Amino acid sequence: MAIVVLAALLAVACEVAGADENQRLPKIGQVFGSNPSASKAYDQAFRDGLRELGYVEGKNVILLPRYANGDSSRFPALFAELLALEVNVLVITPTAAQAAKAATNAVPIVLPSSGDPVKEGLAESLSHPGRNITGHSANMVDSDSKRLELALEAVPHLKRLGVVMEMRWGLVSIGLLTMLVCGASFAMPLRWRRPSPSMARSTGCSRAARAAAMRR
Repeated sequence: MAIVVLAALLAVACEVAGADENQRLPKIGQVFGSNPSASKAYDQAFRDGLRELGYVEGKNVILLPRYANGDSSRFPALFAELLALEVNVLVITPTAAQAAKAATNAVPIVLPSSGDPVKEGLAESLSHPGRNITGHSANMVDSDSKRLELALEAVPHLKRLGVVMEMRWGLVSIGLLTMLVCGASFAMPLRWRRPSPSMARSTGCSRAARAAAMRR
Protein backbone atom coordinates (compact mmCIF):
# COMPACT_ATOMS: atom_id res chain seq x y z
CA MET A 1 0.00 0.00 0.00
CA ALA A 2 2.92 2.36 0.67
CA ILE A 3 3.94 2.08 -3.00
CA VAL A 4 0.41 2.95 -4.11
CA VAL A 5 0.21 5.98 -1.81
CA LEU A 6 3.58 7.33 -2.93
CA ALA A 7 2.75 6.81 -6.60
CA ALA A 8 -0.55 8.63 -6.17
CA LEU A 9 1.09 11.55 -4.37
CA LEU A 10 3.82 11.81 -6.98
CA ALA A 11 1.22 11.96 -9.72
CA VAL A 12 -0.73 14.61 -7.81
CA ALA A 13 2.44 16.63 -7.23
CA CYS A 14 3.27 16.57 -10.94
CA GLU A 15 -0.26 17.58 -11.89
CA VAL A 16 -0.48 20.55 -9.51
CA ALA A 17 3.15 21.68 -9.64
CA GLY A 18 3.32 25.44 -9.91
CA ALA A 19 -0.34 25.91 -9.09
CA ASP A 20 -1.42 28.87 -7.00
CA GLU A 21 -2.05 28.05 -3.33
CA ASN A 22 -5.57 29.44 -3.61
CA GLN A 23 -6.53 27.09 -6.43
CA ARG A 24 -8.70 24.04 -5.82
CA LEU A 25 -7.36 21.07 -3.89
CA PRO A 26 -5.97 18.13 -5.88
CA LYS A 27 -8.46 15.33 -6.45
CA ILE A 28 -7.73 11.60 -6.25
CA GLY A 29 -10.33 9.41 -7.93
CA GLN A 30 -10.65 5.91 -6.48
CA VAL A 31 -12.37 3.07 -8.33
CA PHE A 32 -13.22 -0.10 -6.41
CA GLY A 33 -14.60 -3.25 -7.95
CA SER A 34 -16.79 -4.15 -4.98
CA ASN A 35 -19.12 -2.23 -2.65
CA PRO A 36 -18.17 0.28 0.08
CA SER A 37 -18.38 -2.32 2.84
CA ALA A 38 -16.11 -4.84 1.11
CA SER A 39 -13.67 -2.10 0.09
CA LYS A 40 -13.51 -0.41 3.48
CA ALA A 41 -10.23 -1.99 4.63
CA TYR A 42 -8.40 -1.05 1.42
CA ASP A 43 -9.85 2.45 1.39
CA GLN A 44 -8.90 3.00 5.02
CA ALA A 45 -5.35 1.72 4.45
CA PHE A 46 -4.97 4.21 1.59
CA ARG A 47 -6.31 7.07 3.69
CA ASP A 48 -4.04 6.12 6.59
CA GLY A 49 -1.05 6.12 4.26
CA LEU A 50 -1.95 9.57 2.99
CA ARG A 51 -2.39 10.84 6.54
CA GLU A 52 1.04 9.55 7.56
CA LEU A 53 2.51 11.69 4.80
CA GLY A 54 0.57 14.77 5.86
CA TYR A 55 -2.39 14.55 3.47
CA VAL A 56 -5.83 14.81 5.06
CA GLU A 57 -9.07 14.63 3.10
CA GLY A 58 -10.76 18.02 2.89
CA LYS A 59 -7.68 19.83 4.14
CA ASN A 60 -5.13 19.42 1.37
CA VAL A 61 -6.56 16.66 -0.82
CA ILE A 62 -9.97 15.48 -2.01
CA LEU A 63 -10.80 11.78 -2.32
CA LEU A 64 -13.54 10.71 -4.71
CA PRO A 65 -14.30 6.99 -4.25
CA ARG A 66 -16.54 5.16 -6.71
CA TYR A 67 -17.77 1.57 -6.50
CA ALA A 68 -18.71 -0.92 -9.23
CA ASN A 69 -20.55 -3.15 -6.73
CA GLY A 70 -19.25 -6.27 -8.44
CA ASP A 71 -20.39 -5.19 -11.91
CA SER A 72 -17.38 -4.58 -14.18
CA SER A 73 -19.64 -3.13 -16.87
CA ARG A 74 -19.94 -0.03 -14.66
CA PHE A 75 -16.24 0.83 -14.90
CA PRO A 76 -16.47 2.99 -18.08
CA ALA A 77 -19.23 5.12 -16.57
CA LEU A 78 -17.35 5.51 -13.28
CA PHE A 79 -14.21 6.66 -15.08
CA ALA A 80 -16.20 9.05 -17.25
CA GLU A 81 -17.73 10.57 -14.13
CA LEU A 82 -14.38 11.01 -12.39
CA LEU A 83 -12.70 12.46 -15.47
CA ALA A 84 -15.55 14.96 -15.78
CA LEU A 85 -14.74 16.01 -12.22
CA GLU A 86 -11.16 16.69 -13.39
CA VAL A 87 -9.35 14.34 -11.02
CA ASN A 88 -5.58 14.65 -10.92
CA VAL A 89 -4.93 10.93 -10.57
CA LEU A 90 -6.86 7.65 -10.57
CA VAL A 91 -6.19 4.86 -8.06
CA ILE A 92 -7.96 1.77 -9.34
CA THR A 93 -8.75 -1.87 -8.67
CA PRO A 94 -6.76 -4.30 -10.87
CA THR A 95 -9.92 -5.54 -12.60
CA ALA A 96 -10.58 -2.01 -13.89
CA ALA A 97 -7.20 -1.63 -15.59
CA GLN A 98 -8.35 -2.11 -19.17
CA ALA A 99 -11.34 0.20 -18.70
CA ALA A 100 -9.06 2.86 -17.19
CA LYS A 101 -6.62 2.53 -20.07
CA ALA A 102 -9.47 3.02 -22.55
CA ALA A 103 -10.86 5.97 -20.60
CA THR A 104 -7.77 8.21 -20.60
CA ASN A 105 -4.19 8.44 -21.77
CA ALA A 106 -3.57 11.73 -19.97
CA VAL A 107 -4.58 11.36 -16.33
CA PRO A 108 -2.06 9.29 -14.29
CA ILE A 109 -3.38 5.87 -13.27
CA VAL A 110 -2.05 4.01 -10.22
CA LEU A 111 -2.59 0.25 -10.27
CA PRO A 112 -2.03 -1.35 -6.83
CA SER A 113 -1.26 -4.76 -8.30
CA SER A 114 -1.19 -6.57 -11.63
CA GLY A 115 -0.01 -9.94 -12.84
CA ASP A 116 1.88 -9.03 -16.00
CA PRO A 117 1.24 -5.42 -17.12
CA VAL A 118 3.42 -5.84 -20.21
CA LYS A 119 1.53 -8.91 -21.43
CA GLU A 120 -1.77 -7.21 -20.60
CA GLY A 121 -0.83 -4.21 -22.73
CA LEU A 122 -0.72 -1.81 -19.79
CA ALA A 123 3.01 -1.05 -20.03
CA GLU A 124 5.77 -1.32 -22.59
CA SER A 125 8.16 -2.71 -19.97
CA LEU A 126 8.49 -2.78 -16.19
CA SER A 127 11.46 -0.43 -16.17
CA HIS A 128 9.97 1.98 -18.73
CA PRO A 129 6.15 1.67 -18.73
CA GLY A 130 5.83 4.31 -21.45
CA ARG A 131 2.21 5.06 -20.61
CA ASN A 132 0.19 6.93 -17.99
CA ILE A 133 -0.12 3.78 -15.85
CA THR A 134 2.15 2.92 -12.92
CA GLY A 135 1.98 0.77 -9.80
CA HIS A 136 3.05 -2.62 -8.52
CA SER A 137 3.47 -5.79 -10.55
CA ALA A 138 3.50 -9.37 -9.35
CA ASN A 139 5.55 -10.31 -12.42
CA MET A 140 8.65 -11.79 -10.83
CA VAL A 141 10.21 -12.95 -14.10
CA ASP A 142 11.74 -9.52 -14.75
CA SER A 143 11.86 -8.15 -11.21
CA ASP A 144 13.63 -11.16 -9.67
CA SER A 145 16.48 -11.08 -12.17
CA LYS A 146 16.72 -7.31 -11.65
CA ARG A 147 16.96 -7.80 -7.88
CA LEU A 148 19.81 -10.21 -8.46
CA GLU A 149 21.60 -7.66 -10.62
CA LEU A 150 21.14 -5.00 -7.91
CA ALA A 151 22.48 -7.38 -5.26
CA LEU A 152 25.62 -7.94 -7.33
CA GLU A 153 26.04 -4.21 -7.84
CA ALA A 154 25.66 -3.57 -4.10
CA VAL A 155 28.04 -6.40 -3.14
CA PRO A 156 30.51 -6.79 -6.05
CA HIS A 157 32.40 -9.64 -4.38
CA LEU A 158 29.29 -11.66 -3.58
CA LYS A 159 30.12 -15.36 -3.97
CA ARG A 160 26.96 -17.10 -2.84
CA LEU A 161 23.34 -16.10 -2.53
CA GLY A 162 20.46 -17.95 -0.90
CA VAL A 163 17.01 -17.81 -2.48
CA VAL A 164 13.80 -18.68 -0.62
CA MET A 165 10.54 -18.83 -2.56
CA GLU A 166 7.03 -20.10 -1.99
CA MET A 167 6.43 -22.38 -4.97
CA ARG A 168 2.62 -22.39 -5.04
CA TRP A 169 2.41 -19.91 -7.91
CA GLY A 170 3.55 -20.51 -11.47
CA LEU A 171 5.23 -17.14 -11.85
CA VAL A 172 7.42 -17.94 -8.84
CA SER A 173 8.74 -21.06 -10.54
CA ILE A 174 9.49 -19.07 -13.69
CA GLY A 175 11.09 -16.33 -11.62
CA LEU A 176 13.33 -18.85 -9.87
CA LEU A 177 14.43 -20.31 -13.21
CA THR A 178 15.17 -16.80 -14.47
CA MET A 179 17.29 -16.05 -11.39
CA LEU A 180 19.22 -19.30 -11.75
CA VAL A 181 20.00 -18.52 -15.39
CA CYS A 182 20.93 -14.96 -14.51
CA GLY A 183 23.17 -16.19 -11.69
CA ALA A 184 24.93 -18.56 -14.06
CA SER A 185 25.60 -15.71 -16.49
CA PHE A 186 27.42 -13.90 -13.67
CA ALA A 187 29.28 -17.08 -12.74
CA MET A 188 27.66 -17.02 -9.32
CA PRO A 189 25.84 -20.18 -8.19
CA LEU A 190 22.51 -19.77 -6.43
CA ARG A 191 21.17 -22.20 -3.84
CA TRP A 192 17.47 -22.21 -3.09
CA ARG A 193 15.16 -23.94 -0.70
CA ARG A 194 11.44 -24.11 -0.08
CA PRO A 195 10.40 -22.55 3.27
CA SER A 196 8.96 -24.88 5.89
CA PRO A 197 5.19 -24.58 6.58
CA SER A 198 5.83 -22.80 9.88
CA MET A 199 8.26 -20.43 8.21
CA ALA A 200 5.84 -19.68 5.39
CA ARG A 201 3.07 -18.90 7.87
CA SER A 202 5.19 -16.47 9.80
CA THR A 203 4.81 -12.84 8.77
CA GLY A 204 8.42 -12.30 9.71
CA CYS A 205 9.78 -15.37 7.98
CA SER A 206 11.86 -13.52 5.41
CA ARG A 207 14.88 -12.89 7.63
CA ALA A 208 14.85 -16.39 9.15
CA ALA A 209 14.41 -17.97 5.73
CA ARG A 210 17.35 -16.12 4.27
CA ALA A 211 19.54 -17.09 7.21
CA ALA A 212 18.51 -20.73 6.93
CA ALA A 213 19.19 -20.76 3.22
CA MET A 214 22.67 -19.37 3.69
CA ARG A 215 23.53 -22.10 6.20
CA ARG A 216 22.73 -24.84 3.71
